[in-house]
Amino acid sequence: MDFQARQKAAAASEAWEKGKGIAEADDILGLFREEAERHGVVGELDNASIAYLVATSRLFKRPVSLLVKGP
Repeated sequence: MDFQARQKAAAASEAWEKGKGIAEADDILGLFREEAERHGVVGELDNASIAYLVATSRLFKRPVSLLVKGP
């Protein structure tokens, strides 16, 4: 394995170890909402959750767009 391939494999392994708990969770959106509340999001959990799902859709073949309107 060349140097770049070893670096890429090491980075992927490290990323998996950091994100393993989230990736294996039964309710990822619930975890997101808990973290948002912990960081002070109040009254906008639905909008924050939708924005999270839209951002996650970037990984799909057809990502979705988001427009938030309000007073």
